[in-house]
Amino acid sequence: MKRTYLLILTCIIGLNSFGQRLNIDDFKFVESLPDWIAFKLDDIKTEKVLILDKEMNPFYLETDLNGDDKLDIAFCVKDKLTNKKGILIIHGGDFKTFLIGAGNSFAHVGDDFKFVELWKIFKDRAVELMEFAENGDILGSKEIKIENDAILVSKSESASNLIAWQNDKYVWLHTGD
Repeated sequence: MKRTYLLILTCIIGLNSFGQRLNIDDFKFVESLPDWIAFKLDDIKTEKVLILDKEMNPFYLETDLNGDDKLDIAFCVKDKLTNKKGILIIHGGDFKTFLIGAGNSFAHVGDDFKFVELWKIFKDRAVELMEFAENGDILGSKEIKIENDAILVSKSESASNLIAWQNDKYVWLHTGD
């Protein structure tokens, strides 16, 4: 019985030690965070070792992305090993993490969000979604409704896109040129 208990305890400790985390090594960035997330940073596990992309301004976005009436937070991050950029979203209700880019392929966009120069919270509920033919030609646009705030990302003077929570996952919505 003691061996079984010891084996289970060892496995639990071992699993916890494999969790990665978001590294924010600059005190002023940590101090700038809302308390609800600043006090939880050490407890939040990610699938990779991530570092904060300090080039982005603002360095985080805070809003309710998944519609649970709790604030969520998003950080622009880099995979520490590959330097690929992405967005880490942390839901405030359960502290579940979602890594978009940074080595994880997302929609048809790929696994590196190095093209993102601008980002902000998108609060409108009506979105003009671009429609494309199979060959990539633009067919036009249609208005769709989204239920929650989303993250608008773009390259300067280029197309804007949304990262929105739909059907219990994050999706890419191409909204225009």
